[in-house]
Amino acid sequence: EAAAATSAVTDYLLTLGPSALDLEIRALGEDDSGRMLVLALALLVRQLQTRRDFELVQAILHVLLRLHGEALLTTPAAMPALRALREHQQAGWCELQEPIHSNLCLLAFMSNCAS
Repeated sequence: EAAAATSAVTDYLLTLGPSALDLEIRALGEDDSGRMLVLALALLVRQLQTRRDFELVQAILHVLLRLHGEALLTTPAAMPALRALREHQQAGWCELQEPIHSNLCLLAFMSNCAS
């Protein structure tokens, strides 16, 4: 059930343009309890666990932290979600870093061969 909900929300977010996505992220801060922000973090964690739409997660995370970073830091319920997000993001980056580095090295080599 959680996987289906995550997929539905992600599919919806992928249909939004940049300004509409920004508006949705801004609206998360209208809840004074921080509950919506915690749910958004949980969504990002689940999305990182599925290893899908990494770029979308990074874009949302960038805007979310810029707009609501202080509110998240003052919301005790957000701390476990922030820790989990950090762990999954680091793991995802470690998986991407190796192929990116290899491709950059290959590209540099091929560029030098062509010169």
